[in-house]
Amino acid sequence: MSSKELGTLILDSIHTFGPLAIPEISYLFNNYFEWIFKVDFKDFSNINQDRVSKILSKLQEKKKVSEFLCGSGYRRRFGISKIPFSVNFPLNLKLNIKLIKCPICLSWIVQYFNKIKHIFPFLCENRKNKDNSCIEFYNYKEKKYLIFRELFLGIFEKGVLRLPYRDYAVNKPELFIAIDLYNKCRNDRAIIKLKLHVKEDIF
Repeated sequence: MSSKELGTLILDSIHTFGPLAIPEISYLFNNYFEWIFKVDFKDFSNINQDRVSKILSKLQEKKKVSEFLCGSGYRRRFGISKIPFSVNFPLNLKLNIKLIKCPICLSWIVQYFNKIKHIFPFLCENRKNKDNSCIEFYNYKEKKYLIFRELFLGIFEKGVLRLPYRDYAVNKPELFIAIDLYNKCRNDRAIIKLKLHVKEDIF
């Protein structure tokens, strides 16, 4: 498979899953059958992080992807920017959710635009009246994976919200752990591809 063809597949993966880090792209093409199938069988074992990095550099030169710096999770991600390429500011990615305290029970609440949900199961009148059922938490190894419909919002761990990284215990990117957890808990047989939902910032 040529670098151009693999570059097209990498762009497809970014459109599907949102801004991705180099280890996530490499993991995807080496572990998910649907994506392995898209690559020439003789070639897929060569899709390591070095090769992905070189192709992403070429895509950046052609202004097809932007590099983002992140304050949590993987330090660098690559995605399709909504900011014009002519702007020469460093781009950052931030979570689209906030952590606030419930004024009644003082539990942590996740706020996603005008929707909220308590993180912990305390009895609270505010919870019954205002919690949004579309914000879901999936527990895994003392972490909570936060999902809104088919959007992966981030991870809550030890009182902090953050972007996904790698789970060293299973040597797997947390994005794909979230996808597996979400699909395992659904009754529908169709496999959902969660998209990492974040916001861009130039500061």
